[in-house]
Amino acid sequence: MPLILWVHKKEKVIGLNTLSKNVLNFQIVRSILSFTMMIILVTDPKYFSIV
Repeated sequence: MPLILWVHKKEKVIGLNTLSKNVLNFQIVRSILSFTMMIILVTDPKYFSIV
């Protein structure tokens, strides 16, 4: 959704360009970290054990 908003409204709304880039960067980083943690969890479940 942020990508669609940014593409269509980046020139019309003041500050939207910077805000949208920050939101997209956050989503990309969060997706990469989530995927990495999922791979670690699937391959080594003891990594997340508390005891």
